[in-house]
Amino acid sequence: MRPSPLARRWLDARHLVAGLSLVVIALALLAYWAWQASVRRHQVAIELLRSHAELAAQRLGARMQNELYLSATAAFRPALAAARSSGTGAFDPNTLLAAARAAEACNCVPPLRPAYALRTDLTTAGTMFAGPAAPSDAERESLLAALRDELARMPNGWDIAVLRGNAGVGGRVVLFTRRDRNESPPVIVGVATDSATLREFIVRPLLCNTPLVVTGDRTRDIPNDSLVALRITDAAGVELYRTSASVDAAIASTTRFPVEWGELVIESALRPRAAMLVLPGGVPRSPVPMLVGLLLTATTLVAVAALMLWRTYDLGRARADFTSSVSHELRTPLTQILLYAETIELGRQRSPAKRAEAIAVIARETRRLIHLVENVLQFSRAERSLTRLRLQPVELSELVAETVAAFTPVADARDMAVRLRLDGPVTARADADAIRRIVLNLLDNAVRYGPPGQTVTVAVERAGTWARIVVEDEGPGIPAPRRDDVWKPFVRLGDDGDASMTGCGIGLAIVSELVALHGGRRAVLPRAGGGASFCVEVPADAYSQSARPSADARDDRLTLGASGR
Repeated sequence: MRPSPLARRWLDARHLVAGLSLVVIALALLAYWAWQASVRRHQVAIELLRSHAELAAQRLGARMQNELYLSATAAFRPALAAARSSGTGAFDPNTLLAAARAAEACNCVPPLRPAYALRTDLTTAGTMFAGPAAPSDAERESLLAALRDELARMPNGWDIAVLRGNAGVGGRVVLFTRRDRNESPPVIVGVATDSATLREFIVRPLLCNTPLVVTGDRTRDIPNDSLVALRITDAAGVELYRTSASVDAAIASTTRFPVEWGELVIESALRPRAAMLVLPGGVPRSPVPMLVGLLLTATTLVAVAALMLWRTYDLGRARADFTSSVSHELRTPLTQILLYAETIELGRQRSPAKRAEAIAVIARETRRLIHLVENVLQFSRAERSLTRLRLQPVELSELVAETVAAFTPVADARDMAVRLRLDGPVTARADADAIRRIVLNLLDNAVRYGPPGQTVTVAVERAGTWARIVVEDEGPGIPAPRRDDVWKPFVRLGDDGDASMTGCGIGLAIVSELVALHGGRRAVLPRAGGGASFCVEVPADAYSQSARPSADARDDRLTLGASGR
């Protein structure tokens, strides 16, 4: 059994949605793989930046150690040589202070500007200090304890060492060496200088004169402060120096001095300008927001496509129902016309009255066909926005009365009565053919859904600046939630399981379209005693002599949610 065209379209739509879903899944996988590749690329870029930052810190650390070594050697060697030449081997700390001042005077090495000098065999009795800022007794004990601890961790063959980060040092930097490498226990001589001296005469000059980030000629004339952020601390975490720019922990590298150099720590990170020079384009940004956006866009497109396919299917089903309904509506009057035409042709009427009755049926069904065809044509023009109105003053009372008179045979055939209630002459600025179509569709709807024997009331009245047409039936009425739906194309309240309901489902949609083109309003309201009341309002003619409002014009029932389409 071959599926129907509608079923085939539905299957094709489902296949298309399935294909689009597979596209979304493929995009999700591609996005995941791209994200993984980007993460790896980002990690490689970060590692490269850290390597450059670590290399910059190592350059700075090596130069700092070299400068400290030169400054300490310039003070220690003359003092030690003088002690050896004295013959006694005794060492006076004042000699070390004098040697340090002499080295500062020659301006050949970074100055130490010592706060004090010391000589100690690591015992309290064998310790001597000289200088203007010698430590107190409590600080001396702490200093000796720190020296013992650091000497215990020293590697073999050390020459000059740095002590920093101990309470006994008092925030200063102590440079020390052994009087003789072969002595046991060793005799330590040293000088203590302020941290500010270290910053001003060693670190800052090095940052001004030593290129830390080397990428060819691109960084030759760029100061280090613009390329790298630095922070120098001691082993206890006390800050000795930092650049104006803070260190970015995400791309920072940490370099630690060895024990003999006081275990100072240099934290370094390349600044964005250096990152742009080291990496073309700088650190790659995370593509996750873009990938998520693309995935959401693709998902949205699939959802929209699925919705459009469903609407297409729904519209196709509605059009199929419409075609079936139109075919049924055409077949019934055609059958009647053919039947009575054959009866007349064969001369089977027994009397002139029967012949006249047959002719009346043929005329009535022909009008019904014309009404149906005109509805279909009007609906087609409305869908393509081809409807054009010729607005002119129209006497609604006369026009509606003529339309009701033409429709009366249809109502009589269904054992229904149409009662006309006119409120005097009411003139509107409207298209006469469009008003006639509005009234015919409202009457057809009332007759189609009303019970046999009902009375359909048609009223024309003036309501302020509006000309109002009201058609009331005695049918089942329309539930409040469905009152807006009845104006939509292909909507029939009898579709839900009631096969007896006929009609194409476009009559009220045509009414709504024509009312909107007039700039009017339409609404469906409950009728007192049961049934529905369909109200249509179009602008009244401003120059009409019938400006007197009707008795119930003050009760404007169309003011709430009753505009045209």
